[in-house]
Amino acid sequence: MSFRHARNWGSLLLQYLMGWLADHRGLAFAVLVNAGVTVLIAGITSLPLGFNGLAVTFFVLGGTITAYLTLAIVASTKVGHGDLSVNVRLVSMAYTASAIFGPLLASVVMKSLTSDALIWLVGVLATILCVYVLFVMRREPQRDGNPDA
Repeated sequence: MSFRHARNWGSLLLQYLMGWLADHRGLAFAVLVNAGVTVLIAGITSLPLGFNGLAVTFFVLGGTITAYLTLAIVASTKVGHGDLSVNVRLVSMAYTASAIFGPLLASVVMKSLTSDALIWLVGVLATILCVYVLFVMRREPQRDGNPDA
């Protein structure tokens, strides 16, 4: 098994877990868990790990990064305005753009700095997402017993 296989299996399996978590505990909670795990795994990858340890971190990181797409689609279904198909199409277009421009940006970051900078960028962005979701949850009261923010 290579790192790519571990990441792909994580992408395939863990996004379902985040979708389930969003359905049962609320979207905001699922986003916080996903972003928190992303930050944790980004920190763990800086430790001296062997092949198996890195394979596990790639499995989990692949799952958390792919779960953002799942959570974005869940969020688009909960938007109170607009057509559902338009909302999902916008998420799909944004994901496609990130799939194109993300590797280009990653390549520039890795060439200009180091490959470690890329994983730290993921960790920093996940931390910013956690802070944003907590801020939004604090500002908006929960509506009608709905656990989503």
